[in-house]
Amino acid sequence: MKLRISFRMVTPLIVAGLMLASSPPISLGADCDSYLTGLRDIRNAVKQGEFLEEAIKACPSDSRIWLKYAWVQERLRKYPEALGAYEKAQSLEVTPKGYFGMGDVYMNLGEVKKAIDAYEKGLALKEDRRARHSLELALIKYRAEEGEAITKEEFVRVMQERTSGTNAPGDATGPLLRMRILFNSNSAVLNESSRGQLETVGAALESEELKGQKFEVVGHTDAAGDEVYNLELSKRRAEGVRDFILANFKVSAENLGVAYFGESAPVAPNDNAYNRLRNRRVEFRLVK
Repeated sequence: MKLRISFRMVTPLIVAGLMLASSPPISLGADCDSYLTGLRDIRNAVKQGEFLEEAIKACPSDSRIWLKYAWVQERLRKYPEALGAYEKAQSLEVTPKGYFGMGDVYMNLGEVKKAIDAYEKGLALKEDRRARHSLELALIKYRAEEGEAITKEEFVRVMQERTSGTNAPGDATGPLLRMRILFNSNSAVLNESSRGQLETVGAALESEELKGQKFEVVGHTDAAGDEVYNLELSKRRAEGVRDFILANFKVSAENLGVAYFGESAPVAPNDNAYNRLRNRRVEFRLVK
């Protein structure tokens, strides 16, 4: 049996084939764009994260989607996940925004030096007022952590920030500044060199900008020695700092509390002398 195909049957097939041949190919980029467009209609951060996880499966090489995902994880305070996503985005395409995001996450993880490096790399690519402000704040905090002098105005500036960063260890909720306040060995007696630092703090706390606000002095130790002893030592050292400020400045006792964590909230592994020195610290935080 012979199959007969009429011209009228063939013509639509040919036309359809030509239309398909002449149509533009489906663009993966266009599909990825649709995810970014769809994200605008989602307000809940958890839902945004779930949506972007599906987008990443479909568009694993789209740096824009990784950046959005990193930003959402940052909003959810999932900082390690956010950092990993920013790093992935940067591996696909280096952008100032990626570096700025990494800087913000490092600040929240307490890695001030790494934050400074990230902000500087981003600013080398593009000037940004917000990132410049964040870098300046990070430099103040780094100097304070390293035991360098800061000014009263710089202390006030840190405490007036809407969000402080570097709050993860100890889970502080308000603006926080770590300082290397030195004490005599195994003692709560202040080292003479620390008094100048505390005079700056006291002057800031009694200033018009911070007057009447509530703060905490938070004590920490390294992991050398007994855990129970370290907890008590961190308490006595925080109380020693508080007593010095109350005795020398017009700061109300009810506005200056004490908290202490011993060795339980390190900012670095206790694996070398420098890191142990970083962990032996006093923090000042605004209580919200």
